[in-house]
Amino acid sequence: MSKWVLLFAALMVCNISIAAKCKVGDEWYSYSHPKCSGDTKVAVSTRKSLDGSLQSFKSKTEFQEDSRVLCKKQWTKRGKLDSRMYQYCIRQQKEAYSDLVSLDRYADQQFYSSISFPHCTKKWTKQSVSDARMLAYCLNQEVEGEKDIAYIRKKYGSKQVDGIVIEALRKFGSMNMAAYKVKQYFE
Repeated sequence: MSKWVLLFAALMVCNISIAAKCKVGDEWYSYSHPKCSGDTKVAVSTRKSLDGSLQSFKSKTEFQEDSRVLCKKQWTKRGKLDSRMYQYCIRQQKEAYSDLVSLDRYADQQFYSSISFPHCTKKWTKQSVSDARMLAYCLNQEVEGEKDIAYIRKKYGSKQVDGIVIEALRKFGSMNMAAYKVKQYFE
């Protein structure tokens, strides 16, 4: 069984699908809509999470605003902002945003857009505020999990590995946890 057949099976088991949308002005359209063609098209990569909600990669401005909210909340004690730690936090979030942009190169891969991105976004977004640093860390772990699974699949064969991955994805919804379960099985 190929890894793509496995992934399709896992997506079916988890009831995950992918939706492509574009945003023109303030309106969202199906990617095949006539307004999504030509020079006015602004394509946005969207992912459908386990709960069915569409999630898209936030803009730099949105992440900057999230960083200000997050860092201010984290470094305000008894009504006083620790400006040195606040600035450090902002720098860390800015660096993490660069990591997120780099990681989005995996967006066209099924595991990333259907499993990893929704999993990490849900885990590290609270009240619509995303923690870019933790989101980048989580996505890095997910990418490494996928690489580990691919390596183990080559070493032991897909038949044994695929069943474990499907079960772990059903239970945890995370490639990192699926890799952990696969490693645990073969140790």
